[in-house]
Amino acid sequence: MTFGWYGIRLELPDDFAPTSLSGGRRDGYVRLASGGAVGIQMRWRATKNPKGLDGRIETYLLDMKKRAKKARQEFDSDFHTVPFGMEYRYRGAQAGAGTLRFDPESERVVFLETVGPNAAMVDKARREIGSPVFAPKAGPETWAILGLRVNLPVGFELAGRKFLSGRTQLTLKKGRTTVVAERWGFAEQLVAKHSLQGWAAAALGFRNPEVAASEGRIAMEERRIVGTLRGLAVLDQDENQIRTVTARGGRLEPEWSWLDC
Repeated sequence: MTFGWYGIRLELPDDFAPTSLSGGRRDGYVRLASGGAVGIQMRWRATKNPKGLDGRIETYLLDMKKRAKKARQEFDSDFHTVPFGMEYRYRGAQAGAGTLRFDPESERVVFLETVGPNAAMVDKARREIGSPVFAPKAGPETWAILGLRVNLPVGFELAGRKFLSGRTQLTLKKGRTTVVAERWGFAEQLVAKHSLQGWAAAALGFRNPEVAASEGRIAMEERRIVGTLRGLAVLDQDENQIRTVTARGGRLEPEWSWLDC
């Protein structure tokens, strides 16, 4: 499963899901947990001065050591330098390992840590997850969560989210443009009951759109007093899902490349 957030992308095992999402492009925090006992946390912060990363890790580990000592628990750790940052691991009441790195292109420091009951489980998860991938400065940026995946131009900010049974929705804004990207499950039932065109028009809020249709794809456009609403819908029969995107409020038009990712 792909997780993509503000230009940072991770490949995760399918059983991982977000438990905490906060912040924005300049700084933020994400926590993801698996169906088992392993968890991931990621923080990022914009900076043009990445100096002192070793001191930050040393302080972080020292704080954990103090807490372990107070709780009368064993604790040991180590860290070393890697390109553009630091890598560390620790063992105490739980095991953990992570990195603190600077990405020169996006000018952000990113902290990524995996935590679990023991070192073996942590190491296994880290092998499956790998390192974060940063979007190029020119874009596109991948926004992906809970099966939803869309590639958008750089610079969008999260304005809203809905995680429902069978439906994932992200609302993103950039200037006057609002983009809504959605993943709908149970596509076979939806299409059988309404047809893709009829369902998409109703689900995306169109009343009397101009329609261009091909096999498994619908493009719609509708001029309104307050601007033009444009939308795309793709039927993915293999995954039994429909992926959609709409754009309004600006001149940006949705492209098939946004969904073909």
